[in-house]
Amino acid sequence: MPGAKNDGRTLLAVFAHPDDETFATGGTLSRYAAEGVRVVEVCATRGEKGQTGDPPLVDQAGLGAWREKELHCAAQAIGIEELTFLGCIDGELSQCGRERVLADIVRAVRRYRPQVVLSFGSDGTSAHPDHKAISALATDAFLAAPDEKRFPEQLQDGLAPWSPSKLYYTAVRRSLAEARGFPLAGVHDWLVSTVVDISRYVDRKRRAFQCHRTQAKDYARFVRLNDGLIPTTEAFRLAISRVGPIDVQENDLFAGIS
Repeated sequence: MPGAKNDGRTLLAVFAHPDDETFATGGTLSRYAAEGVRVVEVCATRGEKGQTGDPPLVDQAGLGAWREKELHCAAQAIGIEELTFLGCIDGELSQCGRERVLADIVRAVRRYRPQVVLSFGSDGTSAHPDHKAISALATDAFLAAPDEKRFPEQLQDGLAPWSPSKLYYTAVRRSLAEARGFPLAGVHDWLVSTVVDISRYVDRKRRAFQCHRTQAKDYARFVRLNDGLIPTTEAFRLAISRVGPIDVQENDLFAGIS
């Protein structure tokens, strides 16, 4: 689904599996795409070891290719313009060859030149090991991309160093997790730096969920835990800022970026 004409801003989402983008940030990505931000994504795996649907839509051997198509469907619903798959195996991201994966994410940062990068926090939100691994990789890529000494072969390919302005982690408030009975640890409420209003984009997030048909059980549980609704806000923690600290809670991931 095309958004508004690009306004020069770019947001790069770095996640581990197809559907991470929708559960964690589907409304936020939809909002920025609609507002003219170029939204792009790096996905480390094709979710080969996830659910195959109930009843099954595909056998386990074909699940990776199926879920890749589901992610392309969700990307269209959200407004993600480009997807890059890193080719790692679901559940084995930490064994995928760290420097190679890090280089690929740095390459994406240098290619897309985003002002904002977002990923999971170090707890992985759900404590999934792939989520924890992609958090560390996204953080290291954010720090490495401006350094011309890191992956200098990319410079020879015409990819100049690039310094994104902000790195955000997705966040679930601990108070909310406890109140709703979410199977998540959550983060201390005071660590939530940014809350994005997605009320106008809930339908887009719902359409993206519907694309991930094999994972419908997770969607049903997500909605059930939220009293049958999709929440109208998404929360984040500002992990690294190159435009200075914030004094009040933000409502915009691009706040302070000129």
